[in-house]
Amino acid sequence: MSAVSPLLATGIAPHSVGEVFVKSYLKARPNGRIIGIDRISNKVLEKIPGYSGLVFNLNPLSFKSGLKGFEKALRSAVLERLKRLGDSGFQCLIQFAGVYDFGPFLEHDVNRRETILGVNFVGHVEVLHTVMAINKSVGIDNSNEFTYIELGSYQALYARAQRPIYAPSKAAGIDLCTALNEGKEIKRCIYFAPGPIDTHMLHYNHWVTKAKGSPEFFEEMFEGPTQRYRKIFVECHEPTLREAAGSRNPKLAALLDALTKYVSEREKAFKDYPGVLKPGDCAHMLVELFSQPERYVAGIYVPTVTETGTCTLRTTAFHELSRMALFEKVARTL
Repeated sequence: MSAVSPLLATGIAPHSVGEVFVKSYLKARPNGRIIGIDRISNKVLEKIPGYSGLVFNLNPLSFKSGLKGFEKALRSAVLERLKRLGDSGFQCLIQFAGVYDFGPFLEHDVNRRETILGVNFVGHVEVLHTVMAINKSVGIDNSNEFTYIELGSYQALYARAQRPIYAPSKAAGIDLCTALNEGKEIKRCIYFAPGPIDTHMLHYNHWVTKAKGSPEFFEEMFEGPTQRYRKIFVECHEPTLREAAGSRNPKLAALLDALTKYVSEREKAFKDYPGVLKPGDCAHMLVELFSQPERYVAGIYVPTVTETGTCTLRTTAFHELSRMALFEKVARTL
C-alpha cells in the first residue's frame, strides 16, 4: 500500500481527542490524508489540507433499516469518499467514537443501553469490518499492510462500580483485538486504554450528570466559539459564563451554582488515579504509536498521569493479559 494512502478516523467531533489527533497527524505529515467520520461535521478540520469529513451516525442499533442497512449505507458512503479522493483502501483505522455513561444497572433504560453498546462496540465492529472488507476487495492484504487502533478505556481493565454497561462495552474491544491479533488477520492491532481525558465527554459528565447543570446551556456553548467553550468548561472562568448567559438571565444563579459544583468535580477527577489526560498528550502518543511500528508493536497501551503532571505509557502483549492464564495462577481446587 502506498505511504500516502489515507487513514480513517471515527469520532472527530469538536473538542475531542479525535480532532486533536487529526490536527497533530496532518501537521507532522503535510502529505498525509485522513477521512474523518462523525455524526456531525467538524468545521475546524474541514479547513485543514489533507482532511475530508464524512457525516454518518455510527450507532448501528439506532439505524432505521437495522444492522444490514447500516452495513450497506456505511460501505456505500466510505467507497464514495474513497473514489472522490482517488483512493481504493486504507492503511489504518483509528476509532475514537465513543460515549460515556454511569449509574446503577436498572437506571440504564433501553435508550441508554442502545447508545452505549451501539456506539462503543457494535459500531466499532461494523466500521472495522467494512474497512477490512473494502481493503480485501481491492487486493490489500490486511495481515501485512493494515493497522487497527482502538481507543478504549482504562475501565476495560478494571470495571468500577456504576459502569455496568460502559465497562463491558469497552472491555469487549480487548477481546476483539486479541482474537484478530491471534489469528494474524491484521498486521498490527493496538488497544489504547486511557483513563479520563479532558474532552467534551468528561465536561458533559461533570456538568450535567454530577453538577446538575443545564444540558441546553452546555450544548449551546459546545456549538459556539471554541475559545468561549474552553474558557467556561476547561478554565472554569466565571466572568465568561456570566457574559455568555446574560446578566438578566433568570437561570444565571443556577448556572453559577452548577459551575461551583463542576469545579469541585473536576478537582476530584484530576486528583484521583489514573488522573485526567490532556487531549494533546493523548493525540501525541497515538501519532507516535502509529508512526513507529518497530517500537510500538501489537498490544495494550495504558497512559497514566504522574504526580508532576507528566504522562507515562505502559504496555503488555495481548497474550500476557490472558484471563485463562490468570485463572490458572490464582485458582484453587475445591
